[in-house]
Amino acid sequence: SETNRDEHKEIESAVQAAVSYYCREINHIAARSAPSVFGSLPRNIVEYSVEPIDSFFQHVYEDVIEGRSNIDSENNMSKSTAREILGLDARCKDASLIKQAYKKMSMVHHPDRIANKENMSQVEIDEASKKFLQVKMAYESL
Repeated sequence: SETNRDEHKEIESAVQAAVSYYCREINHIAARSAPSVFGSLPRNIVEYSVEPIDSFFQHVYEDVIEGRSNIDSENNMSKSTAREILGLDARCKDASLIKQAYKKMSMVHHPDRIANKENMSQVEIDEASKKFLQVKMAYESL
């Protein structure tokens, strides 16, 4: 009985060490992948769990890998579309150029800065507002 108890404690200790090791590894990977989210969280408050394969396929595989998401497609924007809206080169990654293009386009399309606003119909004003929102979303995407 005493040897069984000692064996059980050794096994429990080994399992706890293995779980702790994997939690550290998962936390390290998460912090490197999304530093703004996981970098500031203490490792002991992050909850780890095993996910059933059905849940993985429903929430991760279909949404992320297959690209079938419930998120409204209007709110999603590819980087190439964002660069096109901002009038940038297809391969532009320079943050200062992106910011310049955003400022320029937002000044052009900002609803409060539209010239001849009094002579425009409500539909035209709404279109300008939508264009401004697209410019803002494009900047946020890049």
